[in-house]
Amino acid sequence: MTTIKTTCATCGTVELFVHQMLLEVAGDAVVGQYSFVCPSCFDIQARDAGPRIVMLLQAAGVPTRPVGESERITEA
Repeated sequence: MTTIKTTCATCGTVELFVHQMLLEVAGDAVVGQYSFVCPSCFDIQARDAGPRIVMLLQAAGVPTRPVGESERITEA
């Protein structure tokens, strides 16, 4: 099963399965945002994703949701 390493603002490096992440892309954009719940501290994390990251996450099979600009997740 594919795993992805990313960072939590509190815990540092964490490893997730693709189904533990969500990629949001607005319309035809090649940029977006990915989010996940940290498996260690359970905080919701959201990160901007440039074209390269969007492509890599989609290729890995991360679920993708089309969104409008006003729907993006923001960290509290």
